[in-house]
Amino acid sequence: MERKTRTGGREFILREFSPQDARNPQMFLDFLSNLKTDPASMTMMSEVPTLEEEEEWLRYVNSETLLGQRVTVLAEHPSQLIGVADIRLYPGKCSHVGELGISICREEFRSIGLGTAMIKRLLKLGMKRLDPTPRMLRLSIFGNNQRAKSLYQKFGFREVARIPGQFEFQGELVDEIIMLKPLKL
Repeated sequence: MERKTRTGGREFILREFSPQDARNPQMFLDFLSNLKTDPASMTMMSEVPTLEEEEEWLRYVNSETLLGQRVTVLAEHPSQLIGVADIRLYPGKCSHVGELGISICREEFRSIGLGTAMIKRLLKLGMKRLDPTPRMLRLSIFGNNQRAKSLYQKFGFREVARIPGQFEFQGELVDEIIMLKPLKL
């Protein structure tokens, strides 16, 4: 279901990932290319995947979505994909834990409330669609990403671990921060 939201003086469409999206790898490749070329983007991606790799990845995401193991929210402005957020359940004995991730491409779309709107939507969908319903959310951020840390703290995430020098960003080693949020069922 699509939902229009207005934030930062702009209108965005927030919607759930659908099987039709799995058939549009170019939309996701364009998004990933924008992330890759953005010097401020703190993504773990080192290279943009090939078309074939992205097609395979989208089949996997679609499969996990249909099984209730993943929920994904897409943000578009006006018809360009500019944000992706998801929760993916861990397998086996960790199936009560969901891994949350969010990426917003282009600096002009950051710090305007879009991340907040995406996470709100993602949490609502996750509680309805994920099976089993997660009892804990986990995420990982670059230690120097104060903007992301503040956003997640606003939603009740707390730092539980720090791994020194885990990431390389702009030629420097940066700590990884792991954050958790217990969920009430």
